[in-house]
Amino acid sequence: GANGSYTIVFTFAIPLTSVGSAQIMSGIGIVSSSMIDSSDARRYIVNLTNVTNAQFVTVNLANVSGGSGLPNVSTTIGFLAGDTTGNGVVNSSDIAQTQSQSGQSVTVANFREDVTANGSINSSDIAFVQAHSGTAIPNFFAARNEPLSRVAVPDAGASGTLFALSMIGLLLIRRKLATT
Repeated sequence: GANGSYTIVFTFAIPLTSVGSAQIMSGIGIVSSSMIDSSDARRYIVNLTNVTNAQFVTVNLANVSGGSGLPNVSTTIGFLAGDTTGNGVVNSSDIAQTQSQSGQSVTVANFREDVTANGSINSSDIAFVQAHSGTAIPNFFAARNEPLSRVAVPDAGASGTLFALSMIGLLLIRRKLATT
């Protein structure tokens, strides 16, 4: 968590045979590794490190064979810690939304409020969102002409799964367990 590590999974309709490379085209972060998923060749896994908060990152897959039928595939994801409402700003709406789910089990309907990614929504999630109140993704509305579901909510720690739509299909983002 503390080093901004994420896993992005591109999911294609048909199996991939190869991908030449994965690169960050814009935004701050490093592609630490990438590979076709050995358990499902329709998925391509890209591991990122050093992703900073409050930004958009565009990841491009070059020389894709199979999958989409396109030689290059990219997606842009917004990272904003504590933005449980997905509107590009952390404010009282995010705090209230997280408070409203406190004490609940994590489900597909409320996973965004488990910002500490510990499997429960509680006071630590509320405190995390409060601590990030006032942050925003610069030029969120001006720069993006896409549904708000494309904005990922980075978590503070262990492995939480976040969902966003990609132009190719379902894109899963999994925050990696901090090793520090």
